[in-house]
Amino acid sequence: MSETPFDMARRYCDAPDKCGPQLTEVLRTIIAALQGIVLFHCTAGKDRTGIIAALLLLVAGVERNDIVADYALTAAADGLIDQLRERALSAGGRPEHVERVLASDAATMQAMLDHLETAHGGIDAYLARIGLSQAEVALLANRLCS
Repeated sequence: MSETPFDMARRYCDAPDKCGPQLTEVLRTIIAALQGIVLFHCTAGKDRTGIIAALLLLVAGVERNDIVADYALTAAADGLIDQLRERALSAGGRPEHVERVLASDAATMQAMLDHLETAHGGIDAYLARIGLSQAEVALLANRLCS
């Protein structure tokens, strides 16, 4: 029996569908934060962080191609990715799986942005669907663009 290969793009497309409440919580936390810099992160800074960053950049009006290019830069974070690779391999991870999980291919982010558009009608419709009001979105956009 052959195993279905891990598909990071599918995982990214599933995130808006399955993690709406968590995404809403993060976005509302950013909206409610005191003035100044807000930091958000995850282990490698590419998956959960990449999805949140993409949503924020869309709200700020950044072009999709720039969001995709920014995401792909994560591959340049060699030191951290190398440490995570070493840890995963020493824990018995299969090399091909580890590489798929640690990759930050532009196509992965492009797939998520395409899915957000086709399945949810774009960023504004998605944010409304997960419960953010127009006023909250305006506050978020103002915070990002001021």
